[in-house]
Amino acid sequence: MSTPSDRTPLLESGTSNGNGLYTEPRSFTQRTVALLKADGEPGWLESYRYFWLGAWVNVLLVFVPLSFVAHHLNWDAALRFSFSFIAIMPLAKLLGEATEQMSMKLGQTLSGLLNASFGNAVEIIVGVAALMQDEIRIVQTSMLGSILSNLLLVLGCSFFAGGIKFKESNFQVTAAQASSSLMTLACLTLVIPAAYNSSFKDAPGSTLDGLLVISRGTALLLLGVYVAYLFFQLKTHNYLFVAEQEAEEEERAHMSVVAAGSALLIVTVITSFCADYPEHVTSVWMAMKNKMELTIGICVGSSIVRTTSSQLISCSHSHAQQIASFVIPLLVIVGWATGHELTLFFADFETIVLFVSVLLVNLLVQDGKSNYMEGLMLITLYIVIAIASIYERDSRPTSEMNIYLTNHTNVQSTTFTNESGQALYKAETPGSILKRHRKTIISKVVPNESLDDMTDRYAELATIEWHNITPSLLTYDGVTRSMKEFMPYRGVLAEDRGFTAPGDGRAFRWKIGLSACTLILDDGSKTLAAEGHRNHIGFLSKPRQARLTIFPGFEHLVDVILITYVYVEKLRQEREQSAAAAAS
Repeated sequence: MSTPSDRTPLLESGTSNGNGLYTEPRSFTQRTVALLKADGEPGWLESYRYFWLGAWVNVLLVFVPLSFVAHHLNWDAALRFSFSFIAIMPLAKLLGEATEQMSMKLGQTLSGLLNASFGNAVEIIVGVAALMQDEIRIVQTSMLGSILSNLLLVLGCSFFAGGIKFKESNFQVTAAQASSSLMTLACLTLVIPAAYNSSFKDAPGSTLDGLLVISRGTALLLLGVYVAYLFFQLKTHNYLFVAEQEAEEEERAHMSVVAAGSALLIVTVITSFCADYPEHVTSVWMAMKNKMELTIGICVGSSIVRTTSSQLISCSHSHAQQIASFVIPLLVIVGWATGHELTLFFADFETIVLFVSVLLVNLLVQDGKSNYMEGLMLITLYIVIAIASIYERDSRPTSEMNIYLTNHTNVQSTTFTNESGQALYKAETPGSILKRHRKTIISKVVPNESLDDMTDRYAELATIEWHNITPSLLTYDGVTRSMKEFMPYRGVLAEDRGFTAPGDGRAFRWKIGLSACTLILDDGSKTLAAEGHRNHIGFLSKPRQARLTIFPGFEHLVDVILITYVYVEKLRQEREQSAAAAAS
């Protein structure tokens, strides 16, 4: 017989807790059935009623099916973006609510890990969706906007509201300082790449390789520090973070664990689709995106916060810290694994804004007390940043060349004109569209010196012979080559096409998206050279004709840019048609 210890049951059967209450042991099947039935917890119907009807913001869920319909029926780009943007707001609230309800029933360690992962689900989903579309600026500005909204707006409002009701409010200063220190470290890791780029931007060669090494190494270190912080928060020093919660009134769970888990899964899937839809139209709606990137990020961030009143101060600050030290490094690693070059180098304006915000928050939380005046200061800084971001000078070129398409539905048979409507180029595809080896002839307008004949005269510039199985052929500058040779595949999934400009020697890459094609220098700098725009009828913005935009410094390559654009735009249209057919 084994020697009894302090953990030995009082009764040998182990079916009593020692106070005379007999407990019948249950099998695994019985426990599983009890879990699914939610014994002792709110039922399925009650749980889902609270989840879907428990907040007025859920009225905006009507935009979820609207965004789905708008995307698959190819409605106006501004309308699609707006519907998806509004739909993300209630979905973000529901994600936070499901995470909150599950956390009430789980242990402290599991709830902490759950909040660290699903608490940032919207940022991660939006970030990955934008990253897969190579919208690096959308990734960076949405993350920064979310940090600023939590760090300034939400924290400022909680300080202000608490200061109105109470003369002064107290919070756990050690926990706040620990979170602030990690936030400061994450902020400094963004300053270092900016300093590196500023120091070596004039050096020979591209600084991108150095930025990638710095960013990826820093991302790995930040993730390691974040794991250590979770261990610090949940294990070794958890008393610092739970002390302030002991005096609070315990909140009653409104959902069972299984109902909350299933709701969390459903909303995560829906959010992934709604986050992906805007990325398909961002390149079409460039005029708005360029001026509103940071503002959009700030607005999205404001809708993501889980506003539990008893933990609003710690939640807002912790959420900003999680994005800076977990989500952004995670996206850098995801970009590394998928071949998308996301770095920690932010624009100077954004880096300074984040640094100033972190500095002000650190100064205000170091005494462990808050009042309405501190909240007002945080809100004021947030408004100043929002105003500055709206009127931030657009960094893109302003004196670009625009070439308009008269037939936006078929780039193989269209006339390319200038702003006044004068013909510059023409693409013709004689014969039936079903012809096996059809040819597209691209011609350029030549000067007409005859005063009697004012019609446009064209000289053949290039021909593209389209093949279905074998590579298509390009005849340009007296040489015939396969398109596979002239424009080889680029990208991890071979979704892009590259070429070397004749007479120039520089390498370029056409990035073929579902909505538009973008031409960049393929030398690491990713300098924008040209961009295609689809026909835009306009709903919330000004109508625009389909056009090809060539940016300053690349006008001398207009011939080869236009020829390659005809080819890649046809590929893009085919992909778009295939995607629409698959969706239907």
